[in-house]
Amino acid sequence: FKGYDPSFYWFRFIIRNAKATPVELIFMQAGLGIRDSELWQGKDGQWVSLGKTGYKYPYRSRPYLNVHYCHPISIAAHSTDTFYLYKDERHAFKVDGFVLNDPGSLKKKEVNFYFLFGNMLGLLVLFIFINLYLYFSIKEKIHLWYSAYLLFTLLFLIKNEGLDAEFLGLDSEAGYRSTSMGGFASLAMGFL
Repeated sequence: FKGYDPSFYWFRFIIRNAKATPVELIFMQAGLGIRDSELWQGKDGQWVSLGKTGYKYPYRSRPYLNVHYCHPISIAAHSTDTFYLYKDERHAFKVDGFVLNDPGSLKKKEVNFYFLFGNMLGLLVLFIFINLYLYFSIKEKIHLWYSAYLLFTLLFLIKNEGLDAEFLGLDSEAGYRSTSMGGFASLAMGFL
């Protein structure tokens, strides 16, 4: 945790592959508020961009479609590669953490995450509709207020997990900045 500052950062890391076969990995960055990020890999004296990601880019243009900002990387057999990561989170609280995953284990984690989160959101949507039905059938306002509370709780959870870019179409800098977890949480508490 670096705190709040107006700077962008460069990170360097080196990966050595001692195996006789190439290795495929997924480089994942922690944090959901990354405005702009680009990963570079040194190959044969040249620097190759492995793609740009961040909330300023559309979700579909990410190098690897995931809730987190990820880059697929490949390391040739018996080689050592240097990587440089440009990360721009200016004027935000910065949390830096990096994970290297093999694609198979990351895919299992993704499936598990989407399954569990989908079930939880599905239940919230079901409870919203049940309470709206109760409001229209028995005309008690408590059910309308509770539906609004559940709706903003649902939006808070979606924003908190970074799913708004993927499922709500908020995959731009304006979309990211126009919605806030604090705003959704405050509205949810107010309706509660």
